[in-house]
Formats: sequence, C-alpha cells, structure tokens
Amino acid sequence: MRRITSILLIFIFTFAVYLPLSAVEKEDAYKLVELKKDILISEHLTLEKGTFVFVEETEKNKKLINFEGNSFLVSEDSLKYLTKSEKNDLLEKVNYIDNDYIKEDKFSYQRVDELFGANGGKIKIKKNETEEDVKLPVHILNGAEVVYIGNTVFYVDETDYEQNLQRNEEAVEEEQLDEENGEAVEEEQLDEENGEAVEEEQLDEENGEAVEEEQLDEENGEAVEEEQLDEENGEAVEEGQLDEENGEIEKKQKGDHNSNPKVVEKRNLKASMARSWGDYFKVTSDNATVYDIRNGKYKKVGQLIKGQEYKRVGQSGNYHKIQYGDYYAYIHTGHTEPSNGSNIANENTKYNNSNRDFIAKNDITVYDNSSGSFKAFGIISAGTKFAIATDAGNFWRIIYGNRVGYVYKSGTKVPFQENDNYFKVTSDNATVYDIRNGKYKKVGQLIKGQEYKRVGQSGNYHKIQYGDYYAYIHTGHTEPSNGSNIANENTKYNNSNRDFIAKNDITVYDNSSGSFKAFGIISAGTKFAIATDAGNFWRIIYGNRVGYVYKSGTKNEFSNSDNYIEATSNGPVYDIRSGDYKKVAELEKGQVYRRIGQSGNYHILRLGDFRGFVHTSHTVLGNKSKITNEKENEEDINDKIVITKKTPVYDNTSGSFVKFGSLTEGVIYRIVSNGNHYAKIIFGDRIGFVNKKNFNVYGTEYTKYDISLNEAVNIQMTAGPQTDKKYDTYVSKNYIKDGKVTATTLNVRGGPGSSYWIVGQLSKGTSVDIIDEKNGWYQIDFKKRWVNASPEDVRYYLDPNNFINDEKQKFQFLDLARSSDVTASVLNNYLRGKGSLAGQGQAFIDASRINGVNDIYLVSHAVLETGNGSSTLAQGVEYKGVTVYNMFGIGAYDSCPIECGVKRAYDEGWTTPYKAIVGGAKFIGDGYINNGQNTLYKMRWDPQAMDDNNRFGKQYATDIGWASKQVYTMYNLYQEIGSYNLYLDVPDYK
Repeated sequence: MRRITSILLIFIFTFAVYLPLSAVEKEDAYKLVELKKDILISEHLTLEKGTFVFVEETEKNKKLINFEGNSFLVSEDSLKYLTKSEKNDLLEKVNYIDNDYIKEDKFSYQRVDELFGANGGKIKIKKNETEEDVKLPVHILNGAEVVYIGNTVFYVDETDYEQNLQRNEEAVEEEQLDEENGEAVEEEQLDEENGEAVEEEQLDEENGEAVEEEQLDEENGEAVEEEQLDEENGEAVEEGQLDEENGEIEKKQKGDHNSNPKVVEKRNLKASMARSWGDYFKVTSDNATVYDIRNGKYKKVGQLIKGQEYKRVGQSGNYHKIQYGDYYAYIHTGHTEPSNGSNIANENTKYNNSNRDFIAKNDITVYDNSSGSFKAFGIISAGTKFAIATDAGNFWRIIYGNRVGYVYKSGTKVPFQENDNYFKVTSDNATVYDIRNGKYKKVGQLIKGQEYKRVGQSGNYHKIQYGDYYAYIHTGHTEPSNGSNIANENTKYNNSNRDFIAKNDITVYDNSSGSFKAFGIISAGTKFAIATDAGNFWRIIYGNRVGYVYKSGTKNEFSNSDNYIEATSNGPVYDIRSGDYKKVAELEKGQVYRRIGQSGNYHILRLGDFRGFVHTSHTVLGNKSKITNEKENEEDINDKIVITKKTPVYDNTSGSFVKFGSLTEGVIYRIVSNGNHYAKIIFGDRIGFVNKKNFNVYGTEYTKYDISLNEAVNIQMTAGPQTDKKYDTYVSKNYIKDGKVTATTLNVRGGPGSSYWIVGQLSKGTSVDIIDEKNGWYQIDFKKRWVNASPEDVRYYLDPNNFINDEKQKFQFLDLARSSDVTASVLNNYLRGKGSLAGQGQAFIDASRINGVNDIYLVSHAVLETGNGSSTLAQGVEYKGVTVYNMFGIGAYDSCPIECGVKRAYDEGWTTPYKAIVGGAKFIGDGYINNGQNTLYKMRWDPQAMDDNNRFGKQYATDIGWASKQVYTMYNLYQEIGSYNLYLDVPDYK
C-alpha cells in the first residue's frame, strides 16, 4: 500500500511542475500503452519495445502515435494497454502532455543521438543514407531539452532524465499514509520487483531455530542483511545459491547419493564459509555482480569478469569488499575462489583518485593495458558515478579493484564542479541560449572540440560571457577542460556601446594563429556587442575569447551622431521626392560615405542637389579615415547632366580611377564642373567623376527626320487638319440662288477662287448669309466651329522653331514618359474647384506610375478635355443603369461626342472618376506615349510615321493647335512645383 501511495505523490508532483491544468483535463483523449515490439514511426526514429507512449483512439484495431505534426498508424496487436493497477506499479509515472501545450511551445531543430523516456524507454536514432545528422524538434521544458512523441516527454540528455527521476523521488514523503487502516506504516523493505515484504528473520532449516540475519558491517557500522535480493529476477536468494541469474541449485559433487537439494545447498554454503580468504580472489562465474550498499540497499554498479583476479580490502558476511573508485563495493563470495594475485599485472601502486568523477552513459568496459594491448577485466554499469584517477588522452585512467584500468571517454560524461573554469564541447548540438526574458531563446552554437571559459553554472547549464550579457549552454554537450588549448582568451578588450545584428547565422573566427579558424556561431537576428572595428571584421568577445565576424554578415543599429557608413553590399540609393522610392544610384561594397542624417531605417546622403536614401541593412558603421576624396569647398552649379546608361562614379585622388558608386540610367544630376571627358560631381559628400560617354548635357535634344517641313505640311493636309480659327470663307456665286445652295455639295473655300483650300462644305438647300462679293465669289458667314485648317496654319504648328524658344510652348517637346515627381497635395491644390477633377491628385499620380505617363500632362489633358472638370462626360452619365465617367474624351468622336464617349466608358468599366483617370491614362500610354509618341508634338503630328511611310500616321487629335493648347496647364503646374527638370525632344526636319 505504501508503494502505491508513493507513486501517486510522484504523479501529482510531476504534473504540478511540468504541465498546465488543461493537460490533466484532456488526458482521457489518449490511452497509455507499452510497446510489445519495436515500432518505426519515421525514417529515422524507432520506438523500442517496452517504451511507454500515449496513443489516440481511432477506428477499431487502429491507433495513432503523433509526432512533429503527423500521426503514425500502429496496429493494436503491437500495443499493451495498461490497467490502473499496472500504471500505479510503474517505477516512474508516464505523464500526458497536452497537444495544445506542445503547439504553443517553441522549439528548434537539433541533432539528436538518443532519447530517454519513462521506465527505461528508449528511442533509436538512425542516420539517413547520406550519413547526415538527424535533426528533431527540441523543446525546452524547465531548462531541459526534450522531444515530444505520442504526447509523451523524452529527454535528449540522460542527466536531465535522471534529475527528473530524482525530483520525483524527493517529492515522496518518508512516512506514507496507510490507506487501508489509517495507521502509519512501519519502514519495512519492499521487494523491488514483486511488492512483497521480505521477512527479516529466516528459519534455520537444520535446527529449526531462528538465525539472526544481520551481521555487523565493519566499515560503516550498519547492519548488512545476509539474505540479499536478487537484482535481476526479484526473488530472495538463498545464501548458498551461486547462480544469481536463474536461481537454480548446482550440484558440486558428482555422484552425490543425497538427492535432497537443501542438503546439497547447505553443504556448498558451509564449504564456501570454510574457505580461508587471503588478500586476493579469482572470479569463477559470469555473474559476479558488484554492489554499492552505501545507502542501505544493494545497487548494481558493475560486474567482474570471469577468470580475472582482484585484491580485496576486507569481507562482510558472504561478500568481498573491494576498492571501487573512491568507495568500497561488494561481490558475493559464491562467484569466486581464493587466489594469490600473481596474475595481476596492473595492480595499482602509484595512482590516487582525483576529485573528479564520470558517469557511465551505458555499461562500459574497463581495460588492462599493462601488456601494451587492451584486455577487459571489468564492467561499470550504466548510470554509475566513478572516480577518475587521471586523464589519459581518449581514456580515463581509474582504480578498479585496486587495479589500474582504462575506460573510453566517449562512453562517459563528466559532471561539472563549481570550481571548474573551462569546458570543452563534445557535441555538434551545443546550443547557446539567452534566458533574460524567462524563455530559452537560441542565440548561437558552440563548435565541437572548442574550449571556452565559463563564469558559473545554473542547474545543468554553463554560464558564459556572450557579448555584453550572459548566455547558457547545456552541460550534456560538454566535458570539463583546463582551457590550455585556448589561444585567444580575452585579456585586453572591452565591449563598446555599439551592437550589430546578425543577418544570417554567422561564424565567429579565432585569428590568433594568423589564419581564421571557426570556434562559434551567432544565430540570425541576434544582437551582439561590438568590441572594436577591425577593417572588414568586427572584433567581439565570445565566451571570453576574442573573435572576429565579417561585417558583411551583420547590420548595425545606428545613432544620430554617426556620420560615416560603410557599404557591405552594392546597396541601392533612392530618390523619394515623388513620394515613391525611385532608384537613382548604387553604393560600392567596401566604400565609406558621409551621411547627413537618418530617416527611419534609411541613411540620408547628398547626391548632387538632392538627397538619396539607402537602407541601413546594406551598411555598417564607417571609418572616415578610409575616405581620400571627401568634399571640401566644392558646390554644385546650375548645369545638369542626364545619365544615358548606368555609369560608374570614380575617385581620382590616387591618380587612377577607383569606382566608389554608380548612377542609374535616366537620372538628372547637377554637376560641379564639366571637363573634356568627365564631369565632376558630389556623391555621398565625396568628389566623383563620370565619363561623358555615359551622359548628355541636360536640356534640348534633337531627333532628325529625313523629310522637309514642306513635305510634312503636304502630308498633313491630306489628313483633314482642323482648327477653330475663324477664316474669311467663300463660295462660287454660280451655285447660290435666292440665298440658298443649289449644288448637291458645295465647297467652302478659304479665298475667292478654286485654288484656295476647302474650309468645309454645304449641302443643297442650305441658306447662306452673304457678306460680300469678289470676282464671282460670295464671301459668306460659315457658321461651323471646326473647319479645315489652312496650309499656312498647319505649317506654323508643324514647325518646332516657332515654339522651342518660348518658355511655355517648349513644353510641347517635354518627354511625357517621365514623371514630374509632383506630390498629391500640390495637384489637389491646383484641382481645387475643378468639378469632378477636384481631389483626384493621387489618381493622376497612380495613373502616371502605373501607365508610365507624365502626371502633369495627364492633369493638363484632363483639364482641357473636360473644361475644368465640368463637361458632361466628366460629371458622369448614366448608361444602362450605371453612371460612368470619361476624363480624356476617349471614344468621343466629333460625330457623337456624348453617346460614343459614354459607351466607351461603360465598356472600359470607368464607374468612378478615379477609374476613368487611371484607365484613360492607360489608353494614352498604350496608344501613344509608350509607342514612341512620347511628346505632345509627336502625339499630334507623328513625324516618325511621315518619315517612314510618307503619309500621316496615328494622331491623337485633328486640331492643329492641340499640342499648343495643352502646354499652359502643364507649364502652370510645373511652376507650382517649383524646382523641376525638363527633358525635351525636338524634331529636326531636313
């Protein structure tokens, strides 16, 4: 009964420490099972037979084991469901972990070699075919690294698992409540395997009298029970039984006529007790178990090997007493016989135990090396702590039964002591954690084989200096060391007040040998203190070692007082005057620049007469001493250049050209001076030079056409050019009678004769108002607004020379594929009071950005086309039950200006002014500007088509003055913007 109560208290304690309340409430959703055979649940993971896990009920004969977000189907015949009684009898209660709790918990993928579960349950980790490390999702549970499989905790480190057991055992009160009778239970011993009490007095089978069983232990003064519990099968061992493995009695005398086994047994026992034991014994059995009885119980800690001899230091009852590391252990005499020790070649004569111990990870073999080759002479049980005598390379030298032995270090782990100052990493999984916020956050990783200085220990974690704070590494990935292999221990550097942030996982290098050797990793996103600048590297303090990291793998947090930056990549530089981020330049990796400020995550640089913005992620703190061409008294002049293709910016202070940046095609840049081959500019407050081959002087460019102006006029006269100009118009007197037209169609001429151009036509019966008569022609009042233009007027508007020198009219030649960089607020100020165009500033900017059309032109075009936003199409017209808008008169032909314009708007889906502006801009951009007609002049006259085909091409309007009329709004808007750049493209006829 006491055993059951203890288990229940362990169960309650564990849940209180590890789990949320919801976990207990939801446990019924899963059932606890013991695996009856090995089960493969993934490519790399096998749950061994005897492991306890929780499975989820599904359909009949099928169960699910969940792991890493997946569920694995297992057959019911491979599972053993535990009854309530069996659960209570478990040495360790198997705890259920709530599924929601697992999801909320953060983890990191780490290499895992082995997992430890309740009651000795283990999981095999199988490497993949490429022999790469197997990485599993490792969680942190109360400082321990664990993996959750089947809603069950499995520990990555055996020490953590053992400490969990210890915490559970300490939770059990020494005096338990007897639930059957309510009285205190006396401290009688429970049989560890079958739960039955062992009587302290045994019946002497020869004389019927009780034999007192306790013998005085001469070493510790405690009573040693003569009847021992067989550790392997759970049954009481008779004093005369020699075979502890199967409990059968061996007959020692061949041909013994006494068939009573008890008599034979007593005879053997008496023979054993009658032996005269000297200083040595020889092992005669394969079952010579070594026991530690310091806590009053017989705990198996090892096994001697048959045929080997050992020195004993005493005897207690039927047990030899031997030196076992730094304490005494016991071996039953029934497995031995007296010897003289003559075959012991490695008896200890000079070694003493140190103050260090190791713990055996598994059962490990102890070797004798006195012959020059290894020969096994003992075993230390898994989990046993054993004293170390000395270090012996890949081995620990120990004292085992007063013999000098060797065990492989790889089979052990060495607990740390408070006075240990250094440790060596033995695993590829030595994760570095930052726990300042109460959680285990991965901030780095130590490298296997490297040593570090520690500043303390917290539980199972080393405490190390990590930049300007302390970080923690699990001791399970390390072993003690003396630090003798550390060549770069810090003795002179201190952390500055600056930090960097790792852009990716970055390597920390030791440079003490003159070449770089990796000794640590800093995780991506981790902030780390800088000690000093070291050229292309930051010098840092990492585990009290001096380390170096590449600046290119970091980004800085800058302060307002920082004046210089260094480029870690060819970072783009943006011009944001338009409200958008427009790339205008690039920095050169490794070059240093003076910054004039910071805005958010952007440095501000001086580029000519405007400011450029570069993201801090492309830079680190710069050193002024690296700049040889910093600007002094140089200032920009009014002259500008236009970059025609991406061009390098050079530093020439050394006498040769060194690239320190570049300018993007299309950028208009104010210069300091213009030479024969290079222009001098200011770039990041440094003096630079750009080659003339890569730019044009900003201003007017001429495009040559292989036709004359006269030829162009003749071609355009065939296109029916229109004008609203009022001409003196004439008709032939022969076709007018009683003030009406008698001809079927009568031409209206621009002068009194048939040689004049046809201004328009009148139909039969039309009344005319005669003003005058001249040479057989009547001058009449031609009442139509739009008429055919005269050749002279067409020539006037076709000739660029009539407009290029005019401050306003030169806007006919403005490149409309380039944005003005105007802001929405400026446009809205201009559009105030202009009907449906009011407040649409952002619409025009968006239309410009999306369609590649100058925003000022779009405003000007819309204002002209809609009569300042008051036209019928601009105000909105209902068509098929939907109100639509048309801001550019698209589709509004002279013959049906409203109906056709409305239908086009309906077909295009222009149901709001915004959509009409953006959609109409697409029509303009696709139809004209983005097809080479990128100026008002080209949109109206299409000189390239005349040059190519000797006929007129696609023309936006018939009005010969259309381009001229558009410029006024554009000019006024540009004046409101203030400082602006004009890029002109002027036709040049032959």
